[in-house]
Amino acid sequence: MHWSISPFFLLLPTLARSNPTPLSPRQFLPTAQDVIQDILNINAAVLALDYTIQSFQGGPLLSELVDSLPVISDGLAIHSANRAGLIHAVAALPFSVQDSITIINTVVSTGKLLFFLTFD
Repeated sequence: MHWSISPFFLLLPTLARSNPTPLSPRQFLPTAQDVIQDILNINAAVLALDYTIQSFQGGPLLSELVDSLPVISDGLAIHSANRAGLIHAVAALPFSVQDSITIINTVVSTGKLLFFLTFD
């Protein structure tokens, strides 16, 4: 039986030395900025749905079904943004105190924006 070595295996030592900065698993984890962006994305999706619902007029059944597609689409956008935010929040390492304060402030500010837009 004859064994041959693939040329790829001969390149492995060279490839291993050619990357001076090894990748760490931490580089792939979500950061506080990712979670903040997720909060802003959820907020934007909620505002879009609010606008769509406010402009929805209704009408005959068939027309209503077609006209309600943007409402369904905006609802799915919220679900998608929410799932992404959940995945990032669960996968992230614990945040620093300052990052936690920034995240909380982002949640509070987006909640105030939604409250004022909805009830003014």
